[in-house]
Amino acid sequence: MMARWNITRALETMELLRADWPDHAAALWKRLTLSDDELDDLRDAVARIVIGLDSATGPAFMSNSPAFMHLNRD
Repeated sequence: MMARWNITRALETMELLRADWPDHAAALWKRLTLSDDELDDLRDAVARIVIGLDSATGPAFMSNSPAFMHLNRD
């Protein structure tokens, strides 16, 4: 889940830099030696990362896990 979040934030940051500060974006782009193909690959990777959470129920599986049962005590 963290990898997906980190990659998504990095892609958003690059888009923001390109839109608002193109000179800074170009300098960062050169320093990181990234290509447009690599960014496309990262976007594809984010879409394929499975986080294991059901968007309808959220992390309900945790509440039934023995490791988390102590959190549900009254």
